Amino acid sequence: MRLYLWILCICFSLSISNAQTITVTGGPWTISNFDAQKPVEAGSDYVSSFVESESDKTKLTVSLSGIILLGTCKVQVSRISTLPSNLILSVRRTENGTGIPLLISLLTAYNGSIGVPMNTYLPVTSVSQDFFGIIKIVNLGAVNNIPIQYKLDGLSVLVPVDTYSTTVTYTVSN
Repeated sequence: MRLYLWILCICFSLSISNAQTITVTGGPWTISNFDAQKPVEAGSDYVSSFVESESDKTKLTVSLSGIILLGTCKVQVSRISTLPSNLILSVRRTENGTGIPLLISLLTAYNGSIGVPMNTYLPVTSVSQDFFGIIKIVNLGAVNNIPIQYKLDGLSVLVPVDTYSTTVTYTVSN
């Protein structure tokens, strides 16, 4: 009986020994086809009020380290507010990435509980928001190359001509 109790105690202590890291790859997004959006007639607005990046402009890798029996983590997103108020930057996860198949399927199933569903844009604000969640079971490793796409809404001839930039920050936590 003592042996079983001892093993149970070790299992519970191992489940709280966890850590996670996030790696972000991809360069800055420069809207290269902006000239195609310009007005064609005097008094008209841009052809479209938004532009999108490539579907995998940024790739996230979430490493799940430590000895984990069962747990969850969430990826959050925020940005530095340097854009005019009528420009809205949004992000979306276009695929689940690669890694252990069980972890990937759980990422999809867990998607509705934290953040937004895959292929749904989330407006990025200066306040950190839940983007998506991952279920961790028995230290299955990392979810690699989760593709992220950007969209900029609110393009209009009323936005002052300038060069605008912002920094998007991704964080991972329990």
